[in-house]
Amino acid sequence: MAKWIDLLDPDRDALEQALPAELHEDAIERLLAPIAHDDEPRPKLEGRRSYIFGVFVVPQCVDEKDLVYFQEVDLVLTHEVVLTVRKTPARGDPFDPAEILPEGSAGEIGASLADAVAEAFLAAVDSLDVEVDQVDDGVDEWTAEVVRTRMKDLRHDILRVRRALGREFREVERQVLAEDDPDESQP
Repeated sequence: MAKWIDLLDPDRDALEQALPAELHEDAIERLLAPIAHDDEPRPKLEGRRSYIFGVFVVPQCVDEKDLVYFQEVDLVLTHEVVLTVRKTPARGDPFDPAEILPEGSAGEIGASLADAVAEAFLAAVDSLDVEVDQVDDGVDEWTAEVVRTRMKDLRHDILRVRRALGREFREVERQVLAEDDPDESQP
């Protein structure tokens, strides 16, 4: 059974007290770095010598505000400890860890985080689909300018979610393929 530690916007002292292993300095700096702007968090998943380090990007759609933003949740996973570091984005709420399995092996807890991230992508697609339906319903009543603006904004939101999903998938794929060659996954 692994121990799960979840931190929200930690400072260096709180992070260092919770760190499960000796981490490379670049991983510590990434864990401490705030989200600078909405497009900045880049997904990452790396096998290091004694731990796995990951950065997950999680899309959130707020229909009432026609807003799409990204949350970030970072991961350090060893055999004994799973550390998640959630970061509060400027335009929204931090990732809600309620769907993460609170007990189990490190792999099970990590997999439940990956499942929660995948579910967030599906929810974002569903939410954007609802917004497309709203535009479709409003075509006869809205001005051409309103329709054009909403379509432009929706295309932009869909593209951002698609790009984030593609990056996340490539990171997972890269790490899974690296399992065939352990030297490939260790920087």
